[in-house]
Formats: sequence, structure tokens, C-alpha cells
Amino acid sequence: DGKRQRSEIKGLKKLLRTAESTVAELDAQARRLQGSETRAVELEEKIKELASQARKAETNRDKSERMALDLEELRDARAALQETVSSLQSQLYDVKDSESSLKSKTRRLEESLADAETQTQTLRSKLADAVRESAE
Repeated sequence: DGKRQRSEIKGLKKLLRTAESTVAELDAQARRLQGSETRAVELEEKIKELASQARKAETNRDKSERMALDLEELRDARAALQETVSSLQSQLYDVKDSESSLKSKTRRLEESLADAETQTQTLRSKLADAVRESAE
């Protein structure tokens, strides 16, 4: 039973490392898109809270009576952590999509601006020609 418990804790550690990695990547994306920052901080705090619960359970693994209760809490924390990881990954994809969309819109605006500048130059040239012709 202790072996199975250690195995579950080991799996939780791996899941925790995955979650922390995902949080770090999301945080980097959120800095680029300022509106997502508040939500990322909230999710990061939730991950830290769940990680703290997991670490507490690991230190108490040698206490058999306490371990049974801690494992139950760990299972709940693991499920919540998996949901959080899924949510973070989904938000990361949303952030990447938003970034891509913003880049595309920026490119289109830059193209429109270049077209407008070209048209303005053409109109100035025509106006100068018209002024010269009327002066003649």
C-alpha cells in the first residue's frame, strides 16, 4: 500500500511540474496581452495552493493513519489540478490565437495606412498639377 501511495505521489509531482511549466508559459503570453494578466495571476495562486497541499501530503507519507486522509485530499487536489491545467492550456491557446489575430489586424492596418499614404501623395501630385495648369 505504501508503494502505491508513493507511486501516486510521484505521479502528482510529475503533474505538478507540468502544471508549473504551463503556468510559466501562460504568464509569458499574458505579459504580451495585458488584459489576460489578472486571470493568469489568479490561476497561478490556485496552482500554488494546490502544490502546497500536495507537498504537505508528501511529508506526511510515513504516518499511516494521516496518510489515508491525505491521499483522499490528494486525489481531490489532483483532479482540481488536472482541471486547472486543462483550463490553463485552453487559455494559453486562446492567448496565442488572440496574439495571432492582433498581428494580422496590425498587418492589415499597416497595409491600409501605406495605401492611404500612396493615395494622399497621388492627390497632392494631381493638386499641384491642377494648380500649375490654372496658373498658366
